[in-house]
Amino acid sequence: TGSISNSSLIGLSPGTTLDVSGRSDKTLTLASGQTLGGSGLVKGTVLASSGATVSPGISGLGTLTVTNAVTLQGTTAMYVGAGYNNLLNATNITYGGNLVLTFTPGTLAAGNSFKLFNAGTYSNQFASVTPAPGSGLAWDQSQLAVNGTLRVIQSTPPHISGVSVSGSTLTINGTGGTPSGSYHIHSTTNVMTALTNWSVFGSGSFDTNGNFSFSGSVNYAEPARFFILVEP
Repeated sequence: TGSISNSSLIGLSPGTTLDVSGRSDKTLTLASGQTLGGSGLVKGTVLASSGATVSPGISGLGTLTVTNAVTLQGTTAMYVGAGYNNLLNATNITYGGNLVLTFTPGTLAAGNSFKLFNAGTYSNQFASVTPAPGSGLAWDQSQLAVNGTLRVIQSTPPHISGVSVSGSTLTINGTGGTPSGSYHIHSTTNVMTALTNWSVFGSGSFDTNGNFSFSGSVNYAEPARFFILVEP
């Protein structure tokens, strides 16, 4: 029934075991502001609340193992690089919150992949993966829920993929943006107007796959209106 909720850092060195299986909930709950890290073993379940951090290896490479399930709702911090990365082991991993990566800028390329998580089952996804891997590159989360692997892919320039009108509502869809990054839609009634003079029609954020959907109003008194997608 004990608690270490006032410990800001719970660091497990290799060979160290933190046993919470004797608690009634068999769970180590990390409160906001707490960090669990290192390369040891947690015997039981881990729940990382919003504002908490899970960091295998803490300040270097390492593998953190949890004998039961892990739920990530705060920040998950990992090191990645050519031929190496941190690893989180558990029976079940539920993603959430933000995945924050540390790597040397300019070292990643399309086709790189990193096995960051190892579990029997995976669910959900991260709200964001930061920072971006580099110019012209993007993170691909699609395999995280399959085998715990994060991939680097070639990004395509963001573009408008579809426009539809329903009553007075105009919906603009697009793809190819930086996952979780911001965008602006600029507009004009005269396509010959210099782009610097187009007005901002709307803005928002791409989802984790780089897609977006934006809705605005139609003015039927206008004979024509043109749109362009700008990132950020």
